[in-house]
Amino acid sequence: MDALLDEVFRWGHIEVLLTTIDPAGTPNTAPMGVDRNGIREIVLRVYRETKTFRNIALGNRWLVLTLSIDAMDYYDSLFGALSYETVPGWPIPSPVTRCRYPLFLARVMNIDDGDPSTVLAEVMDHSHLPSLRSCRQAYSRANAALVEALIYYTKVEALVGKASREVLCRLYEKLEENALLTIRLGSEQLRRAADNVINLASEQLRKAGIACRG
Repeated sequence: MDALLDEVFRWGHIEVLLTTIDPAGTPNTAPMGVDRNGIREIVLRVYRETKTFRNIALGNRWLVLTLSIDAMDYYDSLFGALSYETVPGWPIPSPVTRCRYPLFLARVMNIDDGDPSTVLAEVMDHSHLPSLRSCRQAYSRANAALVEALIYYTKVEALVGKASREVLCRLYEKLEENALLTIRLGSEQLRRAADNVINLASEQLRKAGIACRG
């Protein structure tokens, strides 16, 4: 497993689909940035107002990290309806993505008091969902840009009502820049998703009384 982690983190910081569960066992999956901090130790920075943080803070310390390069997997984690399967022997289910990716099971070791909170976890196991086909996907700027737009959406969502207008508008501008690139270069499915991300972020800012232009 250590060699696999070496390969996964060879470029440094990565984005994953992070799955947690609440006390009732209901899973929640969200995009999450992850850094490596040692052989099997990973670092996440989680905003305290998110479901991810609440699930971890309520005592269930298990995580599943799903690697995906498909922007629609990230989109569905925020706005769609994911289905789940459980790897035999794992205490937490994994999201069913569009094709087969490596999965990692991790256990939270420490949570600090910051916001975002720095969460340290140890990778315990790796697997994949055998029901899924292997990936056949070329690099796409539109796909990559939609992932970036979704990452900025999660930041806007977490910081509305807390951060300054300047910070929120800067995040929104990055979101919009990436979403517009997706709309220019992407398929119809990606274009619809990018347009929805712009509209939802704009609506959150509007409800908070924040105008980023004029």
